[in-house]
Amino acid sequence: MPVEPLRSLGLWRAWESARESAVPILVATAAWSFIGPILRAPSAGRPLSELELALLFGGLGAVTSWAVARQWTVFGKLQPLTPTAWGTVATLAAVGLAGPLTETAFASWCTDQLGGTLHLVGGFAETGEQSVCSVSSVPGNPYLKGTLVHPNWDGGLRWYTWVFVALTAVLSAVGFRDLRIWPSVVTARLAEMLQLAPARGLASAAGPPKPTGGNVVACRNATLWGEFCGQLYSADREFAPGEWCVRCQQPFRPSDRTLDVTIVSLATAELDVLNGLERLDMQSWSQGERPPPDPRISGEERWVVLGTAKLPDVLGVAQALSIVMDQLTAVESDNNLRKADAAKLALRRGSRIACWFWQGRPLDRLTYARPTNDVVLGVGADRLRDLLPESGEQIVLQIDVGLLPIELRTGFRKRFLDADRPEEVRNSKQDLWVPVGPLNAIKEAPGTWVPRVEGEALRIWLALDRVQPDSVRGVTVPLPYRRPVAEGQVPPPGRPPEEGFDLVRFEKRPEDGEPDTRRRPGDSLSEWDWLEPETIALLRQEVLVLVDPRERT
Repeated sequence: MPVEPLRSLGLWRAWESARESAVPILVATAAWSFIGPILRAPSAGRPLSELELALLFGGLGAVTSWAVARQWTVFGKLQPLTPTAWGTVATLAAVGLAGPLTETAFASWCTDQLGGTLHLVGGFAETGEQSVCSVSSVPGNPYLKGTLVHPNWDGGLRWYTWVFVALTAVLSAVGFRDLRIWPSVVTARLAEMLQLAPARGLASAAGPPKPTGGNVVACRNATLWGEFCGQLYSADREFAPGEWCVRCQQPFRPSDRTLDVTIVSLATAELDVLNGLERLDMQSWSQGERPPPDPRISGEERWVVLGTAKLPDVLGVAQALSIVMDQLTAVESDNNLRKADAAKLALRRGSRIACWFWQGRPLDRLTYARPTNDVVLGVGADRLRDLLPESGEQIVLQIDVGLLPIELRTGFRKRFLDADRPEEVRNSKQDLWVPVGPLNAIKEAPGTWVPRVEGEALRIWLALDRVQPDSVRGVTVPLPYRRPVAEGQVPPPGRPPEEGFDLVRFEKRPEDGEPDTRRRPGDSLSEWDWLEPETIALLRQEVLVLVDPRERT
């Protein structure tokens, strides 16, 4: 899905504002709904004392003032005077209105529910006369007055109760107006979104002149939020002494290191074509022996060099990719058709937020699916200076079009139709291309993806032929991969277990390039449910080996 930070930020902010605004109103409404029936409840005894009324209305005043003041704060009125004033006024108005409403509600209850008559008498409250309901009285008989019922509150308050209610309203508005009910997650969600957001490239360069040909400089100041500034400017711009950067608001300081990268991409994205080339170039040798030199029977280059770029090392991967993609638009019309087709493929299917960096001198091995194992996967906001420490080696930026080469090492036993010909037990080494990105570009925002693949999908791509019985001839039966054995030793005879094989990821030993068979948790392909970019990076750097799951090393 396309990343739209401004639209998402507005939606998140609107939802949180509505929630932070509605909850205080609902709490205040619930408080009044709960206390109201207590105030007007009929009673034949003594009404509520002034202390009890002060406590009740003090709590109601605090909740009401907080609810009103919170509305002003949610919608941007951060100074305390206005929210406090409105909260206090609303509280006093609500308390003042509660008295007449209580009397009216009691009178309606007396007439409608009990069929009694309302009288004004004294002596039930300290504040003066109070309405009482006379039930079952005999008209004209002073001795049969019936039952007298009055509300818990006569509707009046002493002056000091009013002062106490006003004080609680002021303190509540000042103290709680900016206290959130739930912590905001907008910042965290926006930061998470921007980690995988495409950049604008040369279009984001500040001020005239606009950069041409990818010649840019970037500010290397440290910002208050803990990152390098990375603001782009044209390399032709002349800065006045002490001129401030528009992003970090500090004197501009250019990046002190620039990476000269060579841009490469796949010549084709046809899986059948690529895997057909890998089958031609597959190695096979007898188990127990060392592998021969890699054959390049096909002679076809998998990779095409599309150009070079100069990138300040404070840029993120997405920023670097946006600059590279801007340069590739000119390569689409190159006279070299192979180069032009590769550029079109990179622009159509290449990720704008993830790419691979090769280190060393692998450009003379472009006929290999994996010209080097010294590769680094960069994603989103990763800084180039963090991914590629200064080493003096050549750096190649490979655009990811959604295909991953995996080195697969297996064994096999082959029995021939000629019964007199002895069977062969051999090892094999082959690169296999698997999809790790969308096959079709996203129309709304092409390239907004990172390499990912489901474990079950990868297991299907790596599935081997069904284990055949020993009696079948003329077929290849998979066996575990066997490393070279010492001189004089005989390699163990491989027999396929009934439960099948397991593919395990191993590092290569630096001395001979053979898999290091020390097992580690999580290396088995059967243990993977979903492969994130970190796991995919290990698949590119290491080797998958077919093993017998009954063997424990």
